[in-house]
Amino acid sequence: MLGLRKRGESAASGAMTKPLIIRNEEARRLAGVLAERLATDLDDVVVRALRAYEIRLAQQAPETGAARAAGTPAVEFGAGAGLTPAQQAELEAIRALVREGRKYRRLPGTSDHSDMYDEYGLPK
Repeated sequence: MLGLRKRGESAASGAMTKPLIIRNEEARRLAGVLAERLATDLDDVVVRALRAYEIRLAQQAPETGAARAAGTPAVEFGAGAGLTPAQQAELEAIRALVREGRKYRRLPGTSDHSDMYDEYGLPK
């Protein structure tokens, strides 16, 4: 479905969830930088960061880890922990393609698609 989601829909579960609103500009900026660096979206960055933080807390006090309580595995944040060497190589190749593609993107992006539609809103 081309990665389109309804407002509040989680990328991981595909189900409607309560949206997380980030009002702190530094948090939004850092999440944006990481999302761009990792070639992913803000939702994925936030989930990864929270999982990494949970891992760190669980290592400090294993009996209080949220992932342990929830029964869900925690995943390391960052460079593809838990991947085989072949998967890691493929991930790096994809990231290299993303970096190469960024050279050609035009900023700022626009949502004006008037050149593709006639005066009635139908495709030309």
